Amino acid sequence: MFKFDLKKRQCLFTTLGFELIWPKKDHVIIEIPISVSEYALSDGTMTTKIPVELVMCRTRDIKNYHTNFPYIKKFIAPLTAKTYNPEKQDSNTLAIYGESSEAVNHIFD
Repeated sequence: MFKFDLKKRQCLFTTLGFELIWPKKDHVIIEIPISVSEYALSDGTMTTKIPVELVMCRTRDIKNYHTNFPYIKKFIAPLTAKTYNPEKQDSNTLAIYGESSEAVNHIFD
């Protein structure tokens, strides 16, 4: 399921007023359902949910993810996908952070 959180471009007041103070960026959220069998968590409860972490952002924005989600350093690392190979490395280049290279290459096919 895809969710788009886009900034409002049709409103002149919002664009000129609020965007100067609180700039908003476009976000695309992709939810991928994964079916697994039930397993026990460390607290003894049973669940069928598994955490999957994947972030694709500008290289300059990764510090914001580490600040907002401090646990993320434990689960993901910078990886390269076979089909995504940026030519130049600057602060606007997109970086892919994921759990494993297999998952990253499967998603970015």
